[in-house]
Amino acid sequence: MARDGMVWLNQQSIAELFGTSIPNISIHISNIFRDKELDKDSVVKDYLTTAADGRKDILTGKGSISNDVAEAKAREEYESFDVRRKQFDAIQADQDDIKELEEWSKSNK
Repeated sequence: MARDGMVWLNQQSIAELFGTSIPNISIHISNIFRDKELDKDSVVKDYLTTAADGRKDILTGKGSISNDVAEAKAREEYESFDVRRKQFDAIQADQDDIKELEEWSKSNK
């Protein structure tokens, strides 16, 4: 949704934009607020926040953030996540290789 020169996306739309999951987006948003990169009261539109049960009072505060700032923050968070994900994947691949070598070694004794 665009309003007053701002683009507002729900977590599902952000997840689709970045090709990831809603829980992952939720984690990144929480980290942004926790690290005080953005002030929740300045960037969350309370009238756009709706819980699955239809309640709109889950998050409070009004404000806006430009599309450029939102995209930059999201990219920064995702890049940080992606580095950690790749490190985890590499460690997992190494562990899988070690397990495979151990099995091969046992079968060739």
